[in-house]
Amino acid sequence: MHRRPMTTEVFERAIVTGAKMLGGKMDVVVQFEGNEACTDGNVIFLPAIYGHELYLTDKEISFSRGYYHHECAHIMFTPRSTHEKIRDIRIDKDELYATLLNIVEDCRIE
Repeated sequence: MHRRPMTTEVFERAIVTGAKMLGGKMDVVVQFEGNEACTDGNVIFLPAIYGHELYLTDKEISFSRGYYHHECAHIMFTPRSTHEKIRDIRIDKDELYATLLNIVEDCRIE
């Protein structure tokens, strides 16, 4: 399959639009920063893609799509109370418990 090369700038715009539509929440914010994917129910954080003039490989596009599909599923199916509970547990500094809850929720989402 041959496709036109895609720059990171074009891909990021497409991801932001897709996340709003797929997540069913037009006010969701997508931020590209750090090296992990997560969401708090309102903001989707995706790993940063550096350099807006760079062209992405098919592998990079696939990985990024997988991250954003997973986080959109959290927006659609994870109850707000679960996001809040995990956040509160992290604030209370019980990172292991918060991580375990998130792992269970990730399995349910997948």
